[in-house]
Amino acid sequence: MSNQLPKGWTYNLLSTLADIDKDTLKGSTNPNYKFSYIDIGSVSTGKVVLPNNEVSFSEAPSRARKKVQFDDVLMSTVRPNLKSFAHFKAKGSNFIASTGFAVLRAKNGNNNSFLFNAILSDDISRQIDALVVGSNYPAINSSDVKNLEIVTPSKPEQQKIAAILTSVDDVIEKTQAQINKLKDLKTGMMQELLTRGIGIDGKPHTEFKDSPVGRIPKGWDVWTLDDMSEKRKPVLKTGPFGSSLKSSDFKEKGVPVINIQNLGVGKLETKNIYFVTNEKARELSGYSVSEGDLVFSRVADVGRSVVIPKEAIGWIMSSNLMRISTDKSKVDSKYLMYQLVNGPSVTLQLNQMVSDGGRQVVTGPTIKQLQFPIPSITEQKMIVNKIDSIDYYLNEKVKKVSQLNAIKKALMQDLLTGKVRVNVD
Repeated sequence: MSNQLPKGWTYNLLSTLADIDKDTLKGSTNPNYKFSYIDIGSVSTGKVVLPNNEVSFSEAPSRARKKVQFDDVLMSTVRPNLKSFAHFKAKGSNFIASTGFAVLRAKNGNNNSFLFNAILSDDISRQIDALVVGSNYPAINSSDVKNLEIVTPSKPEQQKIAAILTSVDDVIEKTQAQINKLKDLKTGMMQELLTRGIGIDGKPHTEFKDSPVGRIPKGWDVWTLDDMSEKRKPVLKTGPFGSSLKSSDFKEKGVPVINIQNLGVGKLETKNIYFVTNEKARELSGYSVSEGDLVFSRVADVGRSVVIPKEAIGWIMSSNLMRISTDKSKVDSKYLMYQLVNGPSVTLQLNQMVSDGGRQVVTGPTIKQLQFPIPSITEQKMIVNKIDSIDYYLNEKVKKVSQLNAIKKALMQDLLTGKVRVNVD
């Protein structure tokens, strides 16, 4: 294998590069000894969620045994394919990890950050896949971890590679922090806009009134779906009975069928779409959708919804969906969607309507009882534009994180294999 490596690079057992589980708590530990416990659920790829409080040894789970210190690498040995591996950056001496982790501590001048990235590499993933035992609880053991073969450059190259990959991680982390702030901002803004409105001509509402859905601006109304109807089609339509649209009706091409999985966050997802023949679509034409219709889930994640775009005209709903067709001169479909998904009074009503006999579900008659706070169509569109504007920035940041992750993956492939060499001068 070594003849495939760059000059000066070697394969080394992980145990020669790092101490593994060097410090552990013994059963005789003082029962009053307190520490912060890191369990399997606290770690995802590159991230550790630290506990808010300490526990005593006597109160802690029996798996709380492995000492962790700043700069160690946590490597989950349970379901290792999920790559719950992290470079531990918290300072302090009272951190104890579950026995479901291997704790790596670089030795002999090797670099912990390099080791963290190395165990995330495709080469290590292949080795782990060959070692995993158990289908219900797949895991590897400590001897497996020790015997993982790491492609190892010189120590200066390790440091340079680690610095490059860490710099990308830093940008990803900062961008993700911006995403989290935007999400918090959006949540607060929607709460305000969907209950207090935006006002007209930049002047916020100053007069409010009591209503069946709580305090709302004086000029707003409270409507049910029947108040929003148009003559073109029924205001509310439930998808076809299961007997009318069976799995055997689905084909590889034809007219698309919208399922719950296609209701994305504010948009129609076209991956993993099903189809029916043109003949079957004609048979189910009463369940087709038009541009601007609001389609939402009536089971499971009740209220999850999208506004139908132009390219989906004529698609068919599945049995688990409902379609709302409103008079567009009265109600903006996107405003209605935001109320269904995020409006405090509407979501409260929905939660009270949902019957939970093992499965969440709502019916047409119950949905028709929903009461919506409704401003003028002009203000509705202003509210939608305000929410859409923050969504635009949010989506741009999400795209950036996706692009950075792709860059990181490509860099790892190039740098950790020596395909691209770094300059250490």
